[in-house]
Amino acid sequence: MTADASSTEFVTRDVLRAELDVVRSELDVLRAELRMELHQLEVRMNQMETRMTRWTVGAMFGGMLAAAAIAAAVASIAAS
Repeated sequence: MTADASSTEFVTRDVLRAELDVVRSELDVLRAELRMELHQLEVRMNQMETRMTRWTVGAMFGGMLAAAAIAAAVASIAAS
């Protein structure tokens, strides 16, 4: 039913079908926008995952190097 329809105006099936077509087309547009936003979110999440993986691997190797340096320093102090 259109917004300007009076209470005495009858709504026919054709009018309802036309309104339903409008609603369907609006839903199609919204569905497409949602899919686009979800795709963009997925891309951002993948980028964040890649950065996090790089940071984790770097921290792991940095920790291993620090542990090796500390062990070497302790061994050289203990040997002297």
